Amino acid sequence: MTNNNFELNNSLGFLLSKSNSSVKNCFNRAIKECAVDATAEQWGIMNIINSYPGITQSGLAERSLKDKTNITRMLDVLGKNGYIQRKSDDNDRRLFRIFITAKGKLLLKKIVPAAIHTNEKASYGISKKELTVFFETLNKIYLNTKEQYE
Repeated sequence: MTNNNFELNNSLGFLLSKSNSSVKNCFNRAIKECAVDATAEQWGIMNIINSYPGITQSGLAERSLKDKTNITRMLDVLGKNGYIQRKSDDNDRRLFRIFITAKGKLLLKKIVPAAIHTNEKASYGISKKELTVFFETLNKIYLNTKEQYE
């Protein structure tokens, strides 16, 4: 970067976005090859639900870094497909707790090979040590910037 010029290809945001789009597209193609009805985004949401059974929609939005409107829309589709179930909270009827169904767990397992393949493809030629440093660096970037949105 020079004083008066901004090189887009040296921009963290641009490169992260470009890489994210590419990896997500690759993963969506791999998911289609599994012949299942899901997307990379839905798979991510379902993984969070599977890891945090009974999570609320607000909690899910926070953990997935998605707005509540998108979460509602995605949960509607996942519920319609039988992958998740919403249950009223025992203490607060305004809240819904979200759980993965047996059908949802089966879907998650079917997509694991696609996730592994996508990660292997994306990290081709990168050593384990380089990946460790990369993951640490991405987490630092996240922590450096996340407070701006809280």
